[in-house]
Amino acid sequence: MQAPILGQYAPEFMKLFLSPLKQKLFLLSKLPAAWFMGVKMKTLTPERSIVHLPFNWYSKNPFKSTYFAAQAAAAELSTGILANMLLYKGPKMSMLVTGMRAEYFKVNKTARFVCEQGQEIKACMQKAIDTGEGQRIEIISEGYMTGPDGQDILVSRFYFEWSFKAK
Repeated sequence: MQAPILGQYAPEFMKLFLSPLKQKLFLLSKLPAAWFMGVKMKTLTPERSIVHLPFNWYSKNPFKSTYFAAQAAAAELSTGILANMLLYKGPKMSMLVTGMRAEYFKVNKTARFVCEQGQEIKACMQKAIDTGEGQRIEIISEGYMTGPDGQDILVSRFYFEWSFKAK
């Protein structure tokens, strides 16, 4: 029997995860805080993901801006979903956030968190499979909101260190 290939079923995963109902069920069962805050996956490709975090009562702090932990949750999802997609019906692997740092500013509108390191994540995971050793990678998610002139404003940058180890 042939070993599962990393990312072999990514198109099936993308179709499933971008279904509004299935996405809600996934978030409710696996990431209930993100579901509660209204986080939504808007774009998912092998290279990139975009997650929206609405500015509402569930994600606000007392200072009339988005709570930093809500930003962190949306940013983490934008990075981790790319790895989850590669593992769907594929190789068994443990994955864990082992570090995080962030730069963020006041967000008072819906924010979009963008991660564009899908291919780097895949290469890191493949190295973990090939060597049998744990691998680490720093993955960046940038948060944007739309400014008054319609231009994107960078409002946060999160750096997540992910660790991958084949089982």
